[in-house]
Amino acid sequence: MESTAPLVSVIMPAYNHARYIRQTVASIMAQTYPHIEFLVIDDGSSDNTLEELKRLKSSCEKRFVRSIIQTQPNSGTCLTLNKLLDMARGEYIYSLASDDLLKPQAIAVLLDFLHTHREYVMAVGDNEIIDSDSRRIGWDAQRRGVPLEQATYKTLAAFTMYKDKDFLTSHFGTYASLVPGNYIPNGYLVRTAALRDTGGYVKEAPLEDWYMMLQLAKRGKFKLINEVLYSYRWHEKNTSQDIAHMQKMTWKTLAYEQKLLQQPEYIQYRVFWEEIWYRHKMKINLGKFLKFYNRQSNCKKQYILEIFGKPFILLEHKL
Repeated sequence: MESTAPLVSVIMPAYNHARYIRQTVASIMAQTYPHIEFLVIDDGSSDNTLEELKRLKSSCEKRFVRSIIQTQPNSGTCLTLNKLLDMARGEYIYSLASDDLLKPQAIAVLLDFLHTHREYVMAVGDNEIIDSDSRRIGWDAQRRGVPLEQATYKTLAAFTMYKDKDFLTSHFGTYASLVPGNYIPNGYLVRTAALRDTGGYVKEAPLEDWYMMLQLAKRGKFKLINEVLYSYRWHEKNTSQDIAHMQKMTWKTLAYEQKLLQQPEYIQYRVFWEEIWYRHKMKINLGKFLKFYNRQSNCKKQYILEIFGKPFILLEHKL
């Protein structure tokens, strides 16, 4: 391929994945698309992640147009992603977790679409699910890892589509569809300009994937390629299996998004939050545990989530 081909920056925060990191990097090196730079920051791992990366340094320098491996004291995913974003020179950015895997054609397939559809800011494929030994598995109805033949959901898209998301229409990735929660699969290719235009990641919005999808949806269209292009590892250390922690991060991210929507340029997006809380306010009332409702005065209207009697203002606007 000619040197004028678009440069893709693959960025990867790495943390305590010494067991998987070599396999992850190998899946990046095996990409059929050649014009890639690889940028990785070890975020203060307490295991041998950094040592494993150093062993791969020479191979990475031979394979990639540019290769940078750095380390830092533990600073969290958002700060690490922002550093990697600042380092990137590519026209497109592909980010992944340091324990997941790419299919060899992943970047080539996604880039082929984005490069010919300028109105789209992001493209992504479906995800298969693998266990800690890299064996393909699925999820049962309770999202527990089970052998593939016993699975209710065999891919990530199959799991999220039960929420009435039609992945293969223009509804995919719209801001309104992302308000109830993030359903975008992992392993997406994004235009660097669009990603930087969002201002990057913020620690006040710790569900960084959901937050970033909401911001990108304000800037352009998303496309799902109906093909498995990514292997999502499901094991005992997944953050998403810690329900209490996920709930805490959800509310923090939600609160930050509500602050953003008070800015005049985002006023058109407030209606989607109003609609979802209005739709649920009469349906969800679990006594002293959980309530959704709104209240209105002469000058403002507020949408409230009440947990164990403690109210949280989810959205507020002047009348």
